[in-house]
Amino acid sequence: MGLIIDEAISTSLGATTQAYVNIQEYHINKKDILTLIIRLYTSKNASINNPNIIATHRNINYRVKITLDDANNDASENDIYTFGYDKLKEHLEVHFDNINDDWDELELEREIIE
Repeated sequence: MGLIIDEAISTSLGATTQAYVNIQEYHINKKDILTLIIRLYTSKNASINNPNIIATHRNINYRVKITLDDANNDASENDIYTFGYDKLKEHLEVHFDNINDDWDELELEREIIE
């Protein structure tokens, strides 16, 4: 599960038109700050085949912080992954025009749980 930046960008590992961003881990502290630790790959296949080879880009931070006590950030209506990816997508849309959801793994996880 992740987000695909479907436009040409330049990363530390070279140019790509299918950059893949996913949440590696998340933390919620006592002050209701959600911190997303994200990874950037040159493609979804790269994230599967070489998960330890992480790209960087000047507009994609390693950490994204979200304040949960804000009325606009109601995480209780969604699971933490859906909420986190929605907020990560909003964060990335400031710099990129074409961001697509890649929910395959999330749907698979939900089917297993049900």
